[in-house]
Amino acid sequence: MEYNVPETQHRIAVDELHKIVEWTSAWYEQARAANFVSYPYQADNAVVARLRQYYRAGLTPAQAVEAYFGLALATLIPLKCACSGRR
Repeated sequence: MEYNVPETQHRIAVDELHKIVEWTSAWYEQARAANFVSYPYQADNAVVARLRQYYRAGLTPAQAVEAYFGLALATLIPLKCACSGRR
């Protein structure tokens, strides 16, 4: 049995779909535990695309939390140049 995933038009086997759901659930629980997201949380398309890349690259849910939120924080926190005091 396979499911047709409309937004990607790829066929996914049921066992792979279960793995993706399990991985995503673990990512969400770890992100909640670290207070990066709160209930209810609905990921937008950009988050889903990034998580898809992390899953395909073989990251664990914990690694994906660190990668995603570390990247998100890095874009929000301006770095200061120690040599001149400028940002």
